[in-house]
Amino acid sequence: MPADPPAAPGRAREARANDTALFRAAREVFAERGYDAPMSLIAERAGIGVGGIYRRYASKDDLIRELRRSSLEDIVQTAGASAADGGDDGTVAHFLRSHLEQSTGHLPTLLNRSTPMTPEIERLSDELHEALKALVELDAARGVIPYEFGPGDIMAAIVHLRPSASDDPDEDRALNLRHLEYYLRGLRASLAEPVRVGASMTWDDWMRHNSMR
Repeated sequence: MPADPPAAPGRAREARANDTALFRAAREVFAERGYDAPMSLIAERAGIGVGGIYRRYASKDDLIRELRRSSLEDIVQTAGASAADGGDDGTVAHFLRSHLEQSTGHLPTLLNRSTPMTPEIERLSDELHEALKALVELDAARGVIPYEFGPGDIMAAIVHLRPSASDDPDEDRALNLRHLEYYLRGLRASLAEPVRVGASMTWDDWMRHNSMR
């Protein structure tokens, strides 16, 4: 069976723009309504027809898997860039700031548990683990984070630092960045006064709590 011809440049740009609008709308609607949010509301928020969504994604699960894959790809790239540009307070701080500044909406971790892992998502999760391990090792060697702080703790911090508090993404972003500064000051203070409550979240803990296998 012959392969489909490549999309014309104008059509390809339109498809990318539609996906960007769709992902932004889906993050907002899922944050507000959870997994049971209707696809019609996502389509309305994105300014596209419901049929346009189903031509790209056969089901809600397919859309969520692609959202998850795209979000993982973005965060892996942010972690890799942070390793080369840590600044005075370290690569972990740079990564968290960059992620919160770039985030366009909150995708609840509940959705991660609503669909099974795929080989692509598993590969990206492994890449993210390695990228965050590199940041932690750089910062621990410089003495800017506690030695027991790990990649799982970074992901747990993101969940706590990205609540969906208002209908204004800019207001949310400013609030989240403010809370990040409190978090980072506490992290630095724990170098002198170690935290004795509980245990560090391992990567296996994170994956077990936030993935469906």
